[in-house]
Amino acid sequence: MSPDADLVEEIKKFIASNKAYLNEAGCWLGTWINPYTRHYYLDITTSCDDLDKAREAAQEISLRAGRKIVALYNSKRNQTVYLWDGDDVNRPEANTDTSKQI
Repeated sequence: MSPDADLVEEIKKFIASNKAYLNEAGCWLGTWINPYTRHYYLDITTSCDDLDKAREAAQEISLRAGRKIVALYNSKRNQTVYLWDGDDVNRPEANTDTSKQI
């Protein structure tokens, strides 16, 4: 959603249209604001202890559902993990060396 969207109304609509998924065990309402575009994203969030399994599951769901899941969030490291080659190209830190590894 664009930064000027009515976030409260959009969240209400998202919850109403995804109630069944949100009632599943281990599922929560996920939110993300792209720090570079300021666009809002809502999704159904689950947790996975293995990054490779989480990445595989997200990519498979993305392809099956016909919508691109851009990134995962590693809450233990407070770090965004981009799933697809090139998604992080426009990030300011994309061309800098970083010691943070997931």
